Parts: sequence; C-alpha cells; structure tokens
Amino acid sequence: MADRKADDLMSLFSTAADRLNAMKDRLDAQNSMTADEILKFFQDHGIPVTKQDIIDKYAELKEYNTVVEYFYGKYEKQMDRIDDLRADINSDAFVPLVQKIAEENFDPIALGDPGFISDLLMKLEDGVPKDQIQPLYTKALQGIISYGKRTGKKLEEADDMYDYNECLKGWIRDCHDRTPAFRHLFMDFYDQFPDADPKIFPSVYREWKEKKK
Repeated sequence: MADRKADDLMSLFSTAADRLNAMKDRLDAQNSMTADEILKFFQDHGIPVTKQDIIDKYAELKEYNTVVEYFYGKYEKQMDRIDDLRADINSDAFVPLVQKIAEENFDPIALGDPGFISDLLMKLEDGVPKDQIQPLYTKALQGIISYGKRTGKKLEEADDMYDYNECLKGWIRDCHDRTPAFRHLFMDFYDQFPDADPKIFPSVYREWKEKKK
C-alpha cells in the first residue's frame, strides 16, 4: 500500500513537472514570435485586432498590462475559444504581442510603463551577469522617475508587485560605477519622490537635502 501511494505521488509530481515544462516551452515559443506572426494567429481565430489598434490604445493608456486587460475584456469569448483549442499558442500570446508593438513604436521607459519596469526588476531578481546589473538598474530607475512625473504618485503607491524602496536599496550595492550622471539621476529621483528611502543612496540624499534648504 505504501509503495502504491509513493508511486501515485511520484506520478503526480511527474505530471505537474511535465505541465510546467510544456507551459514554459509554449511561453518561450510565443515570446520568440514576431508581432506580425502573433497578430495573424489572432486574426485567423476571430480576433480582428490590428497593430494600429494596439498602438492607439497604448498611446492612450501608456501601460502594457492595462492595454492587455482592455483587449482581453473586449475579446473575452474569442480568447476563451482559443484557450480551449489547447494549441501551441493561446491567449497568453497577447502579452508579448503588446510588449513588442509598444517597444517598436514607443519608449516605454520614458513613458514610465510600470509593466516594463517590473520586467526589468524581474530580470535582476532572476539573476544576471554582474556587468548587466547597473545598466538594468539605471533603466528601471529612469522608468520609475518617468512614472512618477506622469502620474504624480508617491513611490509607495507606484507598484503593486514591487516595493521600489526595497528593490532600489538592495540592488544598488552591485552598482559600483557611481558616476556624476548616476548621482544626478538620483537627485532627480529624490526630487520626484520625497518619500523615497534616504538609505538607498545616503550621500546623494544628504546632498539633495542641503539643496532643499
């Protein structure tokens, strides 16, 4: 009986692992497709969305996750039918589709798109070579500043997934090239977010406080 239970448990784990691997393979395949290939798939399956539709909606909303939610809502029944096919591509492909079109036609970091900022932070979280940490960190910081300027939100209100204060405080330890440009970017950061943690970059924070006197 014990051996049978162990076999059943191993079978369950194996099935779950197979499903996870299949999902990862599908997501990798969807991410590797061009925007035109994904668009054609959706158009062939009853979703008449065009590249211009996505460009127009992104220009309006400036956040790719919100754009994805808008089109999911608009074509919910068609998306469900696509998922029911259990094909190599499904409705999840709408995410890389919007990302690709946004990157081709806009500067999402300059717009402060929180979805793209989260993607950068996820890369840092997953682990990248040391020489890539500061460029990714700097790009995320630029996006966070842009987001604040666009929305007027406090830093603590900026993202539901990440605590920007904690993220920036943690990864700055691996940013060793403290150039004047890097320090100036943090002056802009503290200008935009007075609620930001002084411990992220203490020397710049002190300089910023002096200038505020």
